[in-house]
Amino acid sequence: MITPEQIDQLVRRDGLRGFGKFVLSHRVGDNLPDYKKMNLLDIPQCVPNIWIVDLREPKGRERLLINFSGAEIDSFWGKPLKGTYDMDLLESHPLLRKLGQHRISCIESKKAGYSQRYFLYRRPNDDTMYVFSESLFFPCSSNGEDVNWGLGCTYYENTTDIGDNVFRQF
Repeated sequence: MITPEQIDQLVRRDGLRGFGKFVLSHRVGDNLPDYKKMNLLDIPQCVPNIWIVDLREPKGRERLLINFSGAEIDSFWGKPLKGTYDMDLLESHPLLRKLGQHRISCIESKKAGYSQRYFLYRRPNDDTMYVFSESLFFPCSSNGEDVNWGLGCTYYENTTDIGDNVFRQF
C-alpha cells in the first residue's frame, strides 16, 4: 500500500495529499482501509472531488458501479454519475480505457493506485488546451480482506502544458 511519504513525493495537489493521508489513517495494520468507518466530512475540501464505487456485486466489480460522485466530478463529466458505471464512461477513449483497466487492476491486486493524465481538447476560439487530471484510488474492505468498495479522488485543471500520462500501483 502507498505510504504518506510516497504521496508527498508523487502528488501535486494539496487536497489530494490530504485525501490520501486521510484514507491511510483508516487502515488497521496491513489491512485495507474500511470505507464504512470513514466520515468524509472530516475532509470537506475533498468531497467535491471524491467518487466511490460499489464493488459488493459482480456487475459492480466488473463495471465499477458509481455509488457517489462529488460536484466537481459531475461537473467535469457534465452529468450526475451516481448509479452509472465508470467503465461505460471510460471505454470511449483509449487513454480513459487504460485508466479503467488500471482501476480494475488495483482492485484485483488490492493495491492503491495513482494516475495523472493529459486530455487534449480545443476551446471555442480554437486554442489547443489540455485538461490535467490527477487521482488517487484505494480499494477498501469492511473485513480487512475482501474488496467491497473503491474510494477515489480526482482533481482536474486546464493547462496549456502537456506531460506524461502515469499509472502506478502501490
